[in-house]
Amino acid sequence: MKKIKFYDTSSLLLKADTLFEDNEYFAISSITLEELEHIKTSANKDADVKHAARKVLHDLDEHYGAFEIILYNELYGDKMLKDGISLTNDAKIIACARHFAATHPEDAIIFVSND
Repeated sequence: MKKIKFYDTSSLLLKADTLFEDNEYFAISSITLEELEHIKTSANKDADVKHAARKVLHDLDEHYGAFEIILYNELYGDKMLKDGISLTNDAKIIACARHFAATHPEDAIIFVSND
């Protein structure tokens, strides 16, 4: 059984300088990409966080194919809504991770977050 990490936005920002050092295949949500795009130009974020977001986006572009992007689909969040969970961006990222895990039953999916 192989282990595949699924990173959320905060964990990617922490790995900005080392994301591809281990040459490991990983997955992220399309919501994470949206958040990174927002962070890099946000007036509310400090310069270090904005720099990390730009670096991560650049590295993801440079290493396209070395990771998987799970496109958020509203159907993924239906179970959370039925359970009374608000669909924040964090919840959408988790919904994408749950979908990814369901489509990779032979693998151990490790959800990585700094939240």
